[in-house]
Amino acid sequence: MSRFSLSFKFFLLLLGFIVATGVLVGLFFDAGRRVAVDMFELKDRAFPEYEQLSAAHDSFKDFTAGIEEVVSTGEADLLDSVQRSGSKLVGYLDAVETISIDTRKDEIKNLRNSFVEYQPLAIELARLAISSEQQQGGLAGLNSERIGVLSGRVADLRASIDEGLDRLVKSRRFAFVTTLETTVVQLQGRAVLSGGDRRALPRARGALP
Repeated sequence: MSRFSLSFKFFLLLLGFIVATGVLVGLFFDAGRRVAVDMFELKDRAFPEYEQLSAAHDSFKDFTAGIEEVVSTGEADLLDSVQRSGSKLVGYLDAVETISIDTRKDEIKNLRNSFVEYQPLAIELARLAISSEQQQGGLAGLNSERIGVLSGRVADLRASIDEGLDRLVKSRRFAFVTTLETTVVQLQGRAVLSGGDRRALPRARGALP
């Protein structure tokens, strides 16, 4: 639960903002029309992107932690849970790509492709590490050679994916907060302007002959 606490707080913030916006739209319809595009960006893109990427990053942490547990305990059965975490991660990235604008899709695709390459290599490396502990002689030597080949690539991919997910989560969180703040300012401005126009209306009518 703690992992998702920040995302959950942003969700509550967004929910409260949508309710408040609905009240303003009812009072000042013109304000609602002028921020409609920003509201779409906020509710249907900015927040979902941040939420899905946060979940993807958490799934990646679960995946790597699971691999480490498999290697340390020697329990290959745990790989089923590890693979489920990997499937969830790919699903989250697919969801982000679907809602992202075209200029953002490539970075999501590249990240997903990196994980698709990383996942089977990391699992193979974990299996080899377990079997090497159980074997002796020539087979253990062959495993060691393969482990040496895999280790560098797996480490590079893991670092790249972790860095990429961290960067995207931060950028989407910034985009969400920025869009929220911009929309609030616009709504406040339109509400003040609309309220000022209404107050001026009786004075203008009184000036008529």
